[in-house]
Amino acid sequence: MSYIVHIKRLATEDIRTRVEDSEWDSDERLWTHGSRACDCTRALLFAQELEIAACPCGMSGYAIRAISADGVELYCEDDFDEADELFDDAVEDAGMVAAPGIGAYARQTFNRLAMQVAHYAADMQTGGHHHR
Repeated sequence: MSYIVHIKRLATEDIRTRVEDSEWDSDERLWTHGSRACDCTRALLFAQELEIAACPCGMSGYAIRAISADGVELYCEDDFDEADELFDDAVEDAGMVAAPGIGAYARQTFNRLAMQVAHYAADMQTGGHHHR
């Protein structure tokens, strides 16, 4: 059964959608730890027609949400959620000043770093995407 991937460019909050023909179960590792977890690949998948998709390797520029064809959420990265908007609204209501989105970037960086560390050995054995 196919699934849908929403790719969010964190700098602009723009979201684009892709329909994948394969099963999420067979592709999950590719999106979470393989080549599609890297910003360089996500930039290519995000780009449309004549857009330039140049983006350095990294893991802080894009976030994804995967949904089954029948609408069930299969996977969602923290930065895709609207929790940051709720946080920013609460900070503003309290009369404080916060850098918009900084929590999202920090959380995603730490989450992805933890994933990289936990799966480094497995990725190297299976020929996963190499960052230079």
